[in-house]
Amino acid sequence: RAAQRRGYKVYQLAGNTTLDRWGQPRAAGGVAMLIDNRLSCCNPLYKLGSCSQTLGIWVEDWFVCTFYAPPDRSNRRDNAQTEVAEQITEILHESQAQRWLFCGDANEIPGDSTIAAALVAQGGTTLQINRGTRWQSDREIDWFNCNDHSLCLQPQCVELHVSDHVPLCLQIPVRDVNLQIQALQMGPNWAKPAG
Repeated sequence: RAAQRRGYKVYQLAGNTTLDRWGQPRAAGGVAMLIDNRLSCCNPLYKLGSCSQTLGIWVEDWFVCTFYAPPDRSNRRDNAQTEVAEQITEILHESQAQRWLFCGDANEIPGDSTIAAALVAQGGTTLQINRGTRWQSDREIDWFNCNDHSLCLQPQCVELHVSDHVPLCLQIPVRDVNLQIQALQMGPNWAKPAG
C-alpha cells in the first residue's frame, strides 16, 4: 500500500509455501515489480514453479520481466535455474514480445548460467556491472538481459542497503512526451467578409 500511495502500481508473485528450519511456514522466494503510475502497463504474466518464480508485464512498448531462482544445492540439472529457463521460453512465447528486458536473482554467474543461455538463445544480450551483486560476496548473480541492448545505458549499482543484494539500475532513454493539456490553435475563419 505504501508503494501505491507513492504513485506505483504493484505486481507480485509469492513463492510456494515451505517450512523453515523451525517448522514455520514461509514463502520460498517471490518476485515483485513497482511500475510508475505515469507509465502504461498491462497484461501481466505469472509463472510459478516448484521453487522459482517469473513475472512479466508490458510497460509502454517493452516487455519487462523479473525472475527468482534459489541457489542450486542439489547439483542436479532439474533445478530452479532450469525451471526459470523453461518459464522464460514459455513467457516469451505467450507475450510475443518484440522488445524485452529481463532482470532477476539467478543465483548463477552469467558466464555459467542456464538462465542466461536461455535468454541468449532467444536473441538476448547479457548486461553486467562486472562486480559482486551481494554486499558480502564478489559473485555477480543479479544481471540484466535484453534483446535490444542498443537502447539501454550501462547498468549501475545503487548504493542502498535494502537487502543482502546490491540494487541494480538500468536506464532506457525514451522520447519525452508533452503531457500538458493545452487549447487547440484557432483554425481559419470561413466567415464571408463584409462588403
